[in-house]
Amino acid sequence: VHLTPAGPIMRTCGFHIHTIYSDDGHISLDELARRAAGAGIDTLFLTDHNSIDVALRFRERFPTLRTVVGAEIMSSAGEIMGLFLERNIPAGMSPEHTIQAIRAQNGLVCLPHPCDRQRPSTLTAAALQAIAPHSDLIEVFNGRTWHREADADAGKLCADLRRIPIHGSDAHNPDEVARTLFTMDDFEDAASFMQAAASIKIVRRRPTSVPLRLRHRLRRVWG
Repeated sequence: VHLTPAGPIMRTCGFHIHTIYSDDGHISLDELARRAAGAGIDTLFLTDHNSIDVALRFRERFPTLRTVVGAEIMSSAGEIMGLFLERNIPAGMSPEHTIQAIRAQNGLVCLPHPCDRQRPSTLTAAALQAIAPHSDLIEVFNGRTWHREADADAGKLCADLRRIPIHGSDAHNPDEVARTLFTMDDFEDAASFMQAAASIKIVRRRPTSVPLRLRHRLRRVWG
């Protein structure tokens, strides 16, 4: 956190982060804290698959970092992200019921990589059309999307619906944590985040390169 010369406290944020507790994540909690400190990140949006347990643990273990507790929840028609959660939401429910469960916690609904049709986890086109108007944020840049046209389509959807655009690293490996960063005014909860969202400024936006992703795959195979 830093104080600008003539303005409020600003936060440097890493959005859409997975830890080793996601089935495809490879970032330990200690490593995540080290990477965040090294990159000047003071706010992390932790979004493991279908669970907030580790985000809650990280928030307690590293209190000097602001942790937004979230999850990337697999609905019956694809992934929906809930933010500012305090309880787990079961996977496998309909998109509509998943959103209702997020709202019941006064959480925010984000659509991750909504137009990336190469991912089996992306919401189906029919589900996206039905629930996008009920979202709060749309991820218009995802660091692990192969084709940037998918981000462009997400950006158009976000602009058409007048949702909040958000940029995520979708980090699964330590060297992805700081590839995408933004700053914004300070916030405490979902409501104040929504008020501060107009202040978001992109600091860095780097996709995970093909060679880097291949190296990650080789490490998983060979250790």
